[in-house]
Amino acid sequence: MSITPFHTYHTRDMTTPEITRRGALRLTGGLLALGAMSGTATARDHHYGNGNGVGAFLNAKAQFKDSPIWTSGVANMKRQDVVEVDVGVLTPLDLPEGFAPPDVDVEGPFKFGPEAILVSAGTTVKWVWTGNPFELVDPNNPWAHDVVSLEMVNGAPLFQSPFQGTGTYEYTFDEPGTYLYYCTPHGYPYEDDSGFELNLIGMRGAVIVTRR
Repeated sequence: MSITPFHTYHTRDMTTPEITRRGALRLTGGLLALGAMSGTATARDHHYGNGNGVGAFLNAKAQFKDSPIWTSGVANMKRQDVVEVDVGVLTPLDLPEGFAPPDVDVEGPFKFGPEAILVSAGTTVKWVWTGNPFELVDPNNPWAHDVVSLEMVNGAPLFQSPFQGTGTYEYTFDEPGTYLYYCTPHGYPYEDDSGFELNLIGMRGAVIVTRR
């Protein structure tokens, strides 16, 4: 069966990120449809802060990923004009019983690689979509992702890529600091009003910027 992923992320009044629990599950391509759910996430559930808590952010509990999610440390890429980060790297998944054949190790394209990088101020980070499919669901099509900054400026993410299955996206980091980001459908950093955690697979990243 071929199931095409689709994206329902939107903003309310162009200021507050919002996603329904049902939408979050649909964004995995239907594989993780665990029943009819409702509710919304709002900015008041923002619990990492801007520029802080790299470990807490990257290793926050995810529904379908074993902990710890981030174990590779910080990749030192200082003094490079352009640094590439892969979008959609294959990673092991911890799916509920019945969603995959017994005794089969399941991987999906739900990781940034490297997840955390150290760069110099003025570096352009280029996110490159791998085009990897989710073999268990749709082996013929690349799985779609986006790159969205946790930090908001004037009601919008500091940086935000299109939602796409292939291609690239670039952002230049001129100011020192720690910049956390996520993939909307696979690493959403909010809870809804009932406390339901929307971080499905822990697809998150960090860019740590230092002076040259």
